[in-house]
Amino acid sequence: MVKTISKSSKRKESKTKKGRLFSTEPSHILEARKDIVKDSILPYTTIGVVLLILAIGLYSRYRYVQKAKSRIEAEKNRSENLLLNILPAEIAEELNDKVEIFNSYTNIGSIYSDRSSYSEALEYHLKALEIAEELSSKRGMAISFTNIGNVQQDLGSYDKAIEYHLKSLKINEELGDKNESAKDYINIGIIYIGQSSYDKALEYFLNALKIFEEIGNKRGMAISYINGGDVLDKQGIYDKAQEYYLKSIEIFTELGETRGISYCYIGLGSVCEKQGSYDEAIEYYIDALNIVEELGDISGMTNIYESIASLNIAIADSTALTGNQRLNYFNRAVEYGNKALLAISERENRPKVQKERKKYG
Repeated sequence: MVKTISKSSKRKESKTKKGRLFSTEPSHILEARKDIVKDSILPYTTIGVVLLILAIGLYSRYRYVQKAKSRIEAEKNRSENLLLNILPAEIAEELNDKVEIFNSYTNIGSIYSDRSSYSEALEYHLKALEIAEELSSKRGMAISFTNIGNVQQDLGSYDKAIEYHLKSLKINEELGDKNESAKDYINIGIIYIGQSSYDKALEYFLNALKIFEEIGNKRGMAISYINGGDVLDKQGIYDKAQEYYLKSIEIFTELGETRGISYCYIGLGSVCEKQGSYDEAIEYYIDALNIVEELGDISGMTNIYESIASLNIAIADSTALTGNQRLNYFNRAVEYGNKALLAISERENRPKVQKERKKYG
């Protein structure tokens, strides 16, 4: 998912984590006696595999919470050291260097955001905004508006977040800064996705795309396409979503950004899955998996393993399969479920991999 403009944003649910509906009705009557026996144990197998995947999810969530607590504490200690390397605002004030005061407040606000101390982050970004206003610095005001908008988004205050991003957009448009304006459009569009306002989200992504095309920012174009694809996928406009993902892949390939390509493969897998093209969906998830494995992204691997396991269960529930075929898919579900558990265990013993998001920055 590509980083946002400020350091303090988190967002975008992974597309590989999806709830699925599993049929519990008998699909057909098998003629061979051994198939009848196998079919009689499949419901129990189904329950077992589903419980395994649920257990993986619950265990992953529990370990994530526990790990997050220790990470936050470690981040707080690291942040304290970083704060010592920033010119204290009090000293900057004594020096009457308002630009340095602005930089100090902005940096401190970003550090507080990194450690999820959003109230403190908001306090310092608001202080930075005051300095920018005193200096009549539109550029500084736009930066502060963006940072405040991201913090408001983290706090779940989406309307306020949009309000501040719109203020940033207005200033950047006045300054004629098309690149920064397009970034504002991307950030606002992502907030609208969080609000399930898909038409508005798509509108903002297309506005960003138009600007990026005008200024020749290919990376911005790829990000606009993939975000647009996500919206179209949620709206059920699958052909168009697929078109957008493929365009994004073409650009990311040209740029050599494999992580961006992996996001597109996940999106394509989601489209195929919703259309019932399960085998093709698995192929796309495997393509994405190969990339995240090469990147060492344990979290990405875990999410894709869980998706493949769940999808194999969905295939096994198909009415067109024999008992042996269904059993094979259940076995694959167990295989990938176990891989997910191993990945979770490995993730706990490795340094944190920073997740990229499909925001622009």
